[in-house]
Order: sequence, then C-alpha cells, then structure tokens
Amino acid sequence: MRVIGDHTPNLRGILLVTLLGLIALNIIACAKAIPAGEENSTILILKAVDYGEIRHIEYIPKPLYKAKALLCSEIAKELLLKALYNMELDEMKLNFILACKHDGYFSETPDSLKFSPEATFYATWLLKMIGSMPKINASLLLSELRKAETFDKAYYVVMTLKLIGYNVSERLLQDFDLDYAVAWVRNSSRSSIKATAMWLCLFKDGEKAKWLLEHARDLGAKVRAKLALGNYSYEDITSLDYSEWFNIETLIIFKPVFVNVTIVPAIVVKEEPKIVNLNIVKWPDEIINDYEFSWSLEDSRIVSRLKADNRLLTFVHYIAREETAYLKIEQVKFGKINVTCIYKPPYALKLSIGGLEYELMGTAYRAQWCLDVLLTGTYNLKAIIKSSRSLLMGEGVVKLKASYERTLLDYAWLGLPLLSTTIALCGAPSRRRRLRLGLPAVVIQIVPAYYAYELLKLHPLWFTLASGVVLLIIARLIDKEALEACLGHIIVITALCMASMLTSNPIVLLLGGIGSGLFLASAILYPSERERTERLYKSTILVYSLGIMLMGLINQLAVEIASFLYAPDEAFIDSIRIQAMLIADLIALTPVIAPLVHLARLIHSFERAKEAEAIVRAIGK
Repeated sequence: MRVIGDHTPNLRGILLVTLLGLIALNIIACAKAIPAGEENSTILILKAVDYGEIRHIEYIPKPLYKAKALLCSEIAKELLLKALYNMELDEMKLNFILACKHDGYFSETPDSLKFSPEATFYATWLLKMIGSMPKINASLLLSELRKAETFDKAYYVVMTLKLIGYNVSERLLQDFDLDYAVAWVRNSSRSSIKATAMWLCLFKDGEKAKWLLEHARDLGAKVRAKLALGNYSYEDITSLDYSEWFNIETLIIFKPVFVNVTIVPAIVVKEEPKIVNLNIVKWPDEIINDYEFSWSLEDSRIVSRLKADNRLLTFVHYIAREETAYLKIEQVKFGKINVTCIYKPPYALKLSIGGLEYELMGTAYRAQWCLDVLLTGTYNLKAIIKSSRSLLMGEGVVKLKASYERTLLDYAWLGLPLLSTTIALCGAPSRRRRLRLGLPAVVIQIVPAYYAYELLKLHPLWFTLASGVVLLIIARLIDKEALEACLGHIIVITALCMASMLTSNPIVLLLGGIGSGLFLASAILYPSERERTERLYKSTILVYSLGIMLMGLINQLAVEIASFLYAPDEAFIDSIRIQAMLIADLIALTPVIAPLVHLARLIHSFERAKEAEAIVRAIGK
C-alpha cells in the first residue's frame, strides 16, 4: 500500500472495515447454508414383462467301438461304426473281412469254413455301407433260419435277408413268438428280455415294447423299448454304456432324434410362446426340417410341445399377472442413495447403476435400503424384481451429482474480492466519497453471496473475476494511482498463482503467502517505509515466481530432450532434475528470507533512530 497524493489511509478504518466484512460474510454464509447435495430422485414403475427363454440343448453321442477279438464279426462292427461316421477304414482289417468270405456267406476266421450268422450279417452290412454289396446265398440263409434253435442266430439271418432286399414276414419266426414277448429257444414258452429287445429291431411291435419296458431290468433293454414306443428322453440316450455293442446297435437301428431348441418367453404375460432357434438332427448327422409346434393352457400353466419325427418334447411356461411395482431412487448426498420399493413380498430386487450391480431382498411391502454409489453423472438404471409370481422390469436414467461442501476455501473465494474492495475504498480522500463509492460496491458483492451454492456449482473463479473487475472500476474512480497500485498487485498475485498451478505444487503458493504476510507486517509496523516495502515485496514475489516456473521448464525440457537422444539415459534426466530441484529450493527461500531481512533492517534502523533521537534530546537540554 502506498500514500496516494497527500492522503495517508486510516489503518484503523481498514482493519475495522475488514473485520465487519468478515462478520457479514459469515452471517450470510450461515444463513444461506450450502447443502451437501440437492434433492435428486428418480421414480420407476416396474411392470410385468414376458421374460426369459427356455433353452434345451442335446449333444449327439458318437461312440467308438474296438474289436474285442480277432473275429470277422467283431472287426466288422468296428469298421461299420467308422463307416457311419465317414472315418477312414483300416485296409488290413478290410482284407481280413474279405478273407473270411466264402461261397455266399462269411465265417468268423479266414481258415474256417463254418457258416457264421453274426459274421455274415455285420460283414454284409459293412460292405453294403461302403458300396461293395457282396453276393449272399439266400437259400443258405433260409435253410439256416429253419435250423436255428436260438433266437440270436435267427435274428442275424433275418437281418441279413433284409439287408439283401428280402421282405421277411413274422411268420418265419412264429416258433419264437409268444405274442406278448419272444422266447430265446424255439418252441419255448419262457420269455426272454434279450430276445424281445432284438425282436424290436426286426419288427415294430408296441405290445412287446410295452412288456419289455415293464419287465426289463437292464437299462439298455428299457431304452430300446422306449425308442420303439417313441417316448424316450435325452437322458435315456446319454445314460447308456456304449462300451457294449448292444447299445451302439440301438443307436444305429433306431436312429434317435436330437433337438436343440430355444423358446421364448419362459415367463408369459402377453406374448405367445414361439421358437426362435431350432436344430433337429437324426443320429448320426441327418438334418430334419419337419416339425410341429403347439401350446396349450393346462392348470394355470402354458405347456408347449415340439414334435419331430418320433420325438415329443414338452416345455412348461409360467404365467405371470400384469403387476406393477413402485421404485424410487433418491440421492441424499454424494455417495449415498436411498432405494424405496413398494411391492408385495417376498421378492428379490436387482439394480444396475452405471455397471454396478446390487441384489436386495424385500421382506416388507414398503422396503427401503441405503446404498453406497460413488458415482457422478448420468447413468442408465435398470431394475428387475423376481418373485414366485412374476418378473417385473423397468428402465430409466438416474442423475447423480457431486456434493458441494462449505469449506474455508469457499469462504476465501467469496470473501477475498469483498475485502479487496473495502481496503481499496479506504484509500479514498474523503469520508463522503468513500461512502458514496463503497455502498454500491459492497452491495454488488454481498448480494451474490445469497446465491453462493449456484456460484460454486459453476466455478468460484467467475465470481472472483467479476469482483476483480468491480475492484478495478472503483480504484479508477478513486484515483489513477490507486488503479496502478491495484494492477501491480494483480500482476504479482497472478504470477504467484501461475507458478503454483504450472508446477502443481501448493507449497509455492503457501511460501508466497508467508512472505506476503511478513511484508504486510513490515508495512503496518513501519508506515514511513511502506512504499519501499511495497517495491521490495513485488520484486521478491515476481523473482520467486519466475524462478520456480523456470526450474519447472528446465525439468520438462530435460524429459523432452532425453527422448531425442540416441540412447536415452534415465540418469541424465535424474541429474538435471536434481540440480533443478536444488536451485528451486534456494529460490523457495527467497519469499521468506527477503521479508525477514527487510524487517530486521527496519528494526535495526528504528533502534538507531531512537538512539539518535535520545542523543539529540540530550544535546538539546
């Protein structure tokens, strides 16, 4: 502060106005408290929706079989399965089978001439599969059929006759037929589970299939009976032991159908069930395109049916009532939201806010929860209520705002322009002029304090800049020299703030403030030296600010230059940084040491002046 013209500002008036301004600002800020957050709420009405899907997936079993003995029938079984899968066949094993061929039949080994019904059947089946149909003696087969005493031999002969194109009647096996089942020995009255299961591969017979399903204990025989009746399930197929040829032959003969289907919705409100994805394959890889799909209402449920070939699948859909639920999301402060849901319990509420998932259990008709949500901004909100009755969904948008707390820094931003204006007004040459210029200025800056919350939401810097403009206008009206003094102080403060912001170091601003306080103390204690103190204050702060910014620039240049080196060395950057930091530390002492030295000089000069005054008085006496 300097002497303007012949007028010296009244320091007591300055301090009094400053104190009154702080008290007024504190009263205003307390009366107009800045809340931590506005009332911010979102209301959703959750409605019952068609939801979910029924997905049924079945994997096609493709077992492999390994020959258990070096016999024509065993090797033919192994190669037959590979041929069905379009796999490469072993030529040595094919040669072995061909070596077992004789005049219209096959034997089990090449050196044997004995007719083998099993070897003849599987070898003929294999060769027909690969396109090399052998010549089989049908007369020999019929003769062997009449001589067969057990059903397994008769079974292989009849299957071979069917392979070569003969239509075999059930009357040829009437000696084994018991009407409800099949005997293992010709003309026997004792039923056989295995013989009945083999009969189902020859002829479609529902009565025998029902008997087999009822009396069989073996899982493979039961599944074969279900396949014959057309009421098998995927679990029946997967539960078979495919190390046994009997079960593999079940797959080959009956060719079960496998279904992969997706039906929507699983929970029905308005939409009818429909198929959105369907794949039907008959074993091993035959694609089926024909199917029937229907649905009906049964016992408060919807049952959909899918029929493909001889396979029938049923699916159950749940019916939901058209209910609604009330959901309110309210932000009470930053990081805390209250959730209120009105719906009949019990239920599970799932909330999704900005990627955060919350699962809540509702046990009351009006349930409330408090959640920690550390988010700000606008986010999509999705809510799902699951209960035993229905599923409700709702979507919306929630706005989460950051809090604006009243802190000392907020008061500083709002109070600094007011105090600066009042101090400048104290330099007016007359009380009347101070009153005439001061009242409008004070009113202009106090009134916005009522809207402090809105100002802080935008940015306090705008309020400070506006107040600074008002301050400069008032200074110009008071005196041109006052305007020059204000501009000088603005330049000094701007340089200090720039140094602190560009280096991202608040210590710079803190040290500058300490130095400014010491200079202010010197000016108050020794008013006669205020002009010299002011010049030293401005020069010291400017040198300090420019030095700090220069060291920051050198530090940044070291990093930039290092990237252009042929072999960038981290030690090079560290050495420059260390040297810049040492110089910056020395510069940082300037705003503290300079005012201390100046204050010490003033104290020393004042003491010498007092001694000189005492000497002069002593001489005068």
